[in-house]
Order: sequence, then structure tokens, then C-alpha cells
Amino acid sequence: MRLMHSFIPFLVIGLLFLAGCSVSDDERIEEMVEDLAGALNSGDRDAAARLYADDSLHPLTLSGDSSTIYRLLTIPGGSDFEVENVTSAVIMDNAQTTFDLIGEVHRGDSLVGTMTLRLKMELEKVGDGWRFVPGAETRESGI
Repeated sequence: MRLMHSFIPFLVIGLLFLAGCSVSDDERIEEMVEDLAGALNSGDRDAAARLYADDSLHPLTLSGDSSTIYRLLTIPGGSDFEVENVTSAVIMDNAQTTFDLIGEVHRGDSLVGTMTLRLKMELEKVGDGWRFVPGAETRESGI
């Protein structure tokens, strides 16, 4: 019994350490948004599609609007995308993330300017990770 009592503080410290080292859902979602920006920068449709729950990239949103992500991958002119201001709300196995997608706009060889798109996307938990819900994206602002 005495051995058990002396072991408990180490067990508690170990559990607190593990809890502090775990990756939160918010961090996983932010990494996923960064992966999306990477897929946009490389023009990699397959990499972008793998971020969605059905492993495919859809041209339309659930409301019938044109998908911003699909357009950015298929229409030339955008590059050097960065992600800023990522915020997420998680409720059990569903989440919603909002972020600014900032990129350069090119026409031919000329840099025309920069664009900032404020996007909201729905996610669902798959295993230990998160995937975007196909078609569940909203562009809140930007061109």
C-alpha cells in the first residue's frame, strides 16, 4: 500500500505531462487549413481533395454557389497563398473554421495585387483528424 501511495504523484505528473503535450483539435484544424494553402500554392488538386471527407473536390457548394477552393485551383492567377486569423469552434465531432486566405493576383507575368478572402468551412472528425465537409464552404468577403 505504501508503494502505491508513493507512485500516485508520479502517475498524476505523467498524466498532466501527456495532456499538456497532446495536440488540440484547434491545432489540428489549423494544420489542415495550412495544408489547404499548400495545396493551392502547388496547384495540387489531389492534395486538396484528400482534405475533404469524400476525397474529392467539388465545383459547387451545398447552396449551389461556385466553390472558392475549386476556382482557386482551376483558374490561373492566384499564388503565394497564406493563411491568417484562423478561428475554430468544435462541438463533438463537428467543427467550423473561419480564416483569411491571402494571395497574390497575377495577370500574365505581372503582379496585379493581393487578395484576401475570408472563408468559413465546416469540418467533421474522422478518426483522430479532421476533414472538410464537401460543399460546406462560405466566402464571407473578398473577391
